[in-house]
Parts: sequence; C-alpha cells; structure tokens
Amino acid sequence: ETPKPSINSSNLNPREGTETVILSCDPDTQDVSYLWWINGQSLPISRKLQLSENNRTLILSGVTKDTAGPYECEMKNPVSSSRSDPVTLNLLSELPEPYITSNNFNPMENKNVVALTCEPKTQGYTYVWRVNGQSLLVSPRLKQPGKNRILILTSVTRNDTGPYECEIRDRVGSICSDPVTLHVP
Repeated sequence: ETPKPSINSSNLNPREGTETVILSCDPDTQDVSYLWWINGQSLPISRKLQLSENNRTLILSGVTKDTAGPYECEMKNPVSSSRSDPVTLNLLSELPEPYITSNNFNPMENKNVVALTCEPKTQGYTYVWRVNGQSLLVSPRLKQPGKNRILILTSVTRNDTGPYECEIRDRVGSICSDPVTLHVP
C-alpha cells in the first residue's frame, strides 16, 4: 500500500509574481508514480509550472493567484494510490516602488519648513527615512506624523540638504526610493 504523501514547500509565502516556489511530494519512494493536482484538476501545461523527471518535484515560477493552489500530490502504484492533504500558497503582494514628494525642494536657509512625503500612501507597510545613508534618528527638529510617512524639517540649514531616501517595509522585505537632495542657497 502506498503511504499517504505530504507536500513540502520551499516557501509558503511567496511575493506575488516574482518568486519561484519548489513543491516536493514526500516521501521519495521507489516504484510509484507521482501525480499533481491544482484546484482538484490535473496540472495544465504551462511555462510557469515545471515538473522534475520523476514528477516528484514541481517548480512554480512567478506565483500568481492562478497558480497559488490548492495543490495535492498523489502517489500511485499498480495496486493502490493515496493523495496528500491540500497545500495553498499565501501570496504576499508586491511592494510598491516608493518615491519622495516635497512642498519645497529649494528652501531658504532658516526660513522655510520642508515637508518630505514618502509616496504612495499604502496600508500595512512601515515607512523608514534615511539621511546620508543613515537611518533617521529622533530629533526635535524632525517630526514624523502619520506612521513616519511624512518628514517635517523645521528651519532648514545647509546641513540639511540630504540626500534623503524613504523605504517601504513589510514583514518579509523592503524597497527604497531614489535619493532626493534639497538645494539650500
């Protein structure tokens, strides 16, 4: 009798559209054939789904909602067959590309207040600011209302030109904006 197989995944939480996931049907057993199912159907022919020679391993390229599962694998010999419990991948949405906007990129020294905003405004992300490549330290001159998305510089001096970068983070990754520099005459 064939043992009940289980699916092992290289990554149960892939970034949507960008990450490759490898599923394997365990245990590795002689004299059985391996079959895969997605949504209860046999696998479609697709460039995004590749099987190993013995069909025990399934490689998913750039996982999307259509290829997130649920997956089941089946082990079959001439006498019996058994199927795994289903496994569905939890897709993480792609991080948006951040960019910085400002009310004034050319402030007058000691006269102007500058607000730098990290765009786009998104839910579920953390915003982090960097100045001259260093994470921003707390300072009375720097105010960061609203989850750090906006950075307020009061009475700008020539030492405040930057460059400034903002980073958007989620629990598994981050992406950084292009740097911007203030021109303080």
